[in-house]
Amino acid sequence: MWSADPVVLVLGFVATAYLFGGLISRRGRAEWLAYWPCAWAALLGAGLSLMLSDRFPGFYYLALGLASLFPALLLAGAFLYADRAVPRWLLPAGLLLGGVRAIAYFAGWRIGPHFLALLLEPLAVVAAAVIVHRASSRLNLSLLHRLIAPGLLLVAIVEATDASLPLLGNPKVPWLSWLLVAIPLASIQLSASVDRLRGRAEAFSKALVASEERFRRLFESNIVGVVIAGAHGDLVDANDAFLDLLGYSREELPIGWRAITPPEWHTADRRALRELKETQAATPYEKEFIHKDGRRVPVLVGASRVDDDTGTGLVVDLSERKRVEAALDRHQHELEELVQERTRELLESRDKLREAERLVGMGTLTAGIAHQINNPIGVILSGAEYALLCENDQDAKTVWKRALESTVKEAQRCGAIVRSMLQFTRNEPTDKWVEDLNQVVRRAHRVTSAYARDHSAEVDVALAETPLPVFMSPIEVEQVLVNVIRNGIESLDSGVHVEVHTEQRGSRAHVELRDNGRGIELGNLGLIFDPFFSTRLGQGGTGLGLSVAHGIVLDHGGEIRVESEPGKGATVVIELPLSERPTTL
Repeated sequence: MWSADPVVLVLGFVATAYLFGGLISRRGRAEWLAYWPCAWAALLGAGLSLMLSDRFPGFYYLALGLASLFPALLLAGAFLYADRAVPRWLLPAGLLLGGVRAIAYFAGWRIGPHFLALLLEPLAVVAAAVIVHRASSRLNLSLLHRLIAPGLLLVAIVEATDASLPLLGNPKVPWLSWLLVAIPLASIQLSASVDRLRGRAEAFSKALVASEERFRRLFESNIVGVVIAGAHGDLVDANDAFLDLLGYSREELPIGWRAITPPEWHTADRRALRELKETQAATPYEKEFIHKDGRRVPVLVGASRVDDDTGTGLVVDLSERKRVEAALDRHQHELEELVQERTRELLESRDKLREAERLVGMGTLTAGIAHQINNPIGVILSGAEYALLCENDQDAKTVWKRALESTVKEAQRCGAIVRSMLQFTRNEPTDKWVEDLNQVVRRAHRVTSAYARDHSAEVDVALAETPLPVFMSPIEVEQVLVNVIRNGIESLDSGVHVEVHTEQRGSRAHVELRDNGRGIELGNLGLIFDPFFSTRLGQGGTGLGLSVAHGIVLDHGGEIRVESEPGKGATVVIELPLSERPTTL
């Protein structure tokens, strides 16, 4: 029986040439072809080692290792043929298997290594056949490519036979078996690889043509400026958009980059060149170009490197954007000036308003004093006039005495009002003590009775049966009651009926003043306590009565509210907290 060693030796030389052919490419376009030549090179090494093992027995162990690496290389080539990543463990596993076989054989265990090879090596080649078959079907490749899978199956059969014969006592596979399987399969792999490379080259060529077409369309679209620069920075080509931007013609190309770049932008350009060398692309940045007529044009520049001698750049005109930004800045400056002017006007208006408020405050104080003193002055005047009219009467002396007593009393009341007003203007608390609210209501009724008669009005008072002690300033509370009663009297020109009712409700003294006048419009209910608000400004109303009353009631810890419906009169409710202190008599 012929030995397979010479056949393996010949196939190894062929495979070695094939191996170097697959490794020629520097850019990795054919590295997937290298595994199959390496597989046949491993087979060559196994054959050479077997030939040398007769003289040097140690080479037999090397032959076992290379024989185990052979199917792993075939499987790795199948992975790359199918455009799949080679598992990282595959080749180390093949080397490990070969090492285990050699060590076991050296240790005297003859059956185990061959049985392990019989189990694993044919399976690896069968897996390679399956992967190649699926890839050729998926890629719809020619019959030549489809023959690789059956060839690998035949290799698996021969590999299984080669591993099983030593177990049967025959250590070698007939060389004709390897000759009939290996040479056709290597030839098919070589032809298919060349065909695959040719197909890839055509695909790369089409992709290159498509890329060039896209670049040409971009170059000729004139949407943005496109330039092509040489190794020294000269612009060797540019589209119309760029040339029109700077006022040059195509006949003036090439243009020196520095000729159109202001000196202050050279640092930015050098930084972009460094980025091109390091990352193949420069970060877009704003700069200026010099137009042919000398003016400066703001642009946005982005650049990328094509190869060591050529680069491309995209240039976007920023003139319009800069004009818009300048207009926005100008408008913003004008707006800021306008705001400052309006602020000055507002400050001036505020100062004038404060002056007006001061004058109004003085007027309010004057009107309040006049409003409060008017009642006792009226009583004094009425008493004096009545005393003069009774000069010749028999009881003139008695009338004069009563008039003088009334004058003294009302003059004292005027003094109290003036002191109260002074305390108010100085923001000083008024004197307060506990007094029966019913007595204050009686005095307010007495003060307003003459005013009621003059307006043909009636004021009825219904007081609580028990005293209502309240810690208060009686003069101020009387002022509140007088203002409210007078407002009720004035709610109609004549014929008004005002009812004043007091009672205790819990811990508060409740005063209710009801009239049958014209009432208050719903829209005015929320305004009646505002200073200077009055529906009777034409009839001498000042709009201060209820405003002052509201402030006094709140100062006493009480509450005042108004309920009214148009045409049904109005009701003013005043509630003040009762005091536990004894009433001052």
